[in-house]
This record gives sequence, structure tokens and C-alpha cells, in this order.
Amino acid sequence: MIKHLLTMKKEKIFDPLLLILFNRPNLSKKLINKINMYSFKKIYIFVDGPRINNNKDVFLCDQIKKIVKNTKWKSKIFFKFNDKNLGCAVNIFNAVNFFFSKESRGIVLEDDCYPSENFFNFVKFGLENFEDDNTVGCISGIDRKLFNSAKKYYLSKFFGVWGWASWAKEIKNFNIRPKIKKNNLQGIADWVGSSFVAQKILYKAVNGLAVFNTWDYQMSYHFMKNKKYTLRPNIDLIQNLGAGSGMHTNLFKKNYRFKEIRRINFKKNYFSYNFFDDIFYYLTEFKLYNYCVKLISLIK
Repeated sequence: MIKHLLTMKKEKIFDPLLLILFNRPNLSKKLINKINMYSFKKIYIFVDGPRINNNKDVFLCDQIKKIVKNTKWKSKIFFKFNDKNLGCAVNIFNAVNFFFSKESRGIVLEDDCYPSENFFNFVKFGLENFEDDNTVGCISGIDRKLFNSAKKYYLSKFFGVWGWASWAKEIKNFNIRPKIKKNNLQGIADWVGSSFVAQKILYKAVNGLAVFNTWDYQMSYHFMKNKKYTLRPNIDLIQNLGAGSGMHTNLFKKNYRFKEIRRINFKKNYFSYNFFDDIFYYLTEFKLYNYCVKLISLIK
């Protein structure tokens, strides 16, 4: 009995978690099973509704509801099932805004993300150690360097989707319909060091909702406008199981498989921003590089 109590006391409780799900019950179940291996202060679950006149969506969304309701959760949960389909951008925007209106900090995962325990350890480390650092806006679970590095983590000027965490104070005023002024171009150009890249970023942010039906371009602009870095790990701590997961950056890196057996001990050390850690993002603004990445991914 005493041994059992000691074991319970040692169990790590992670920050609040937001899960955003839609019509992929297989991915949702895999993610939920993984999540339920750990304890969180609270879990918020948002499920978008089926699209109009789409019987397949009705069935798949009902399957997700059953999975959520029939799971024996280790953590306290809050869930919201939309009756109507809001779409990717609006649903995620609403979920993120609600989540950070209730919690001062937390973790965000979509249904196609499969996290390792090291991901939760990393964001816990980041949320605790950089909360009072006004230069860091969020923590990402994805590495986007072109070359291998001995550093356990680094700073990026580009937002990291596919598993991330932040603080309510940093998400404040985030809008999927950003009102961009003329001087914003110069501000972003100064931040990224390129007017060409800045124009691309502003185009995606302005058209993120209407053209791309997404929210992450606007979030990237939000952090850039406020000159906030993203804290990133030196290896992927998240597997993306959805569309586009093959578009990785490791053209010049040693191949490795996503593993969870090695636990990473994160410690806060002095470090500064290195432009070369962000080379990948600059290259993706050129069509030739993207064609090369697609070609190599097909060959692999």
C-alpha cells in the first residue's frame, strides 16, 4: 500500500491539453489511447460537426463521439461537439480561443498528431522555463532544421503547427481575419530579413481563411508581428499521420526513425537565435526547392 502511494505521488501531471478532432475516428482513437497513458490537469476536446449533406461525415463524427464518451479517462475532461460543420479554420480558432480563455497555458494537438512522451516533457519544460521570457511565444514539437545539430532545442522565427503549446498572454488578440496595415510589411520584413519572404507571409495570412481554410498562417503572422520566437526540439517529438506528413525537411540530415525509448532530459541553457536554423523556411518560399522536396519524397 505504501509503495503504491509513493508511485502515485511520483506520477507527472502535465499542463492542460486541447484535442481538436473531426472525421477521422481511427486517428482520433490512436491519439486518445496515447493521451490516456498520461495525466493532465484537464483535457478539452472539440469535435467539429459533419458537413452539409455528407452522410459519411455524420457516421464518422458519431464514431468519434462514442470513442470520447466510452473512454475511461485518467484526467478530467470537457468536450464540445458541434452540431454543424464550422470548417477547419473556424473550428480550430474557436477551440483555441476557448481553451486559452479558461487556462493560462496549455498544449494543443490535432487528430493527425501522434506525440511521444518526450513531446510532453519538452512542452512542460518550455512552458515552465520560458513563461517569463518575453521573446518566446510558443513551443513546437517538430524540428525544422536542414542539418543535424547537437543542441537539444533552438529558437525559430516561424510558428510550429502539428503539436504545440503556449500561454494565454501570447495568444491574446490572435485573429484568423487579421487586419494588416501597410507598415506591417516593413515590420515582418525587418523580422525575417527579407521583403520577398515577408510578402509571402502576409499573403498567406490575409488569405488564410478565404483561400486556404486554415488558421496556422494567421498564427504565424501573429507571432511574427509581435516578434516572438518558437522554441523547437532538435528532433521530431511528434509524428504527423495525416496528409502532408511526407513533406519533411531532412534532405541533408541523417535518417532516423521516430522513437520513444530514449528519454530526453531538457535543461535550460543560455543560447541565442541562429539564422541557419531557419534556412528551411526561407527555402520553401521558392518553388524550385518545393519541387525538389516532392521529387525526393517520391523517390524515397
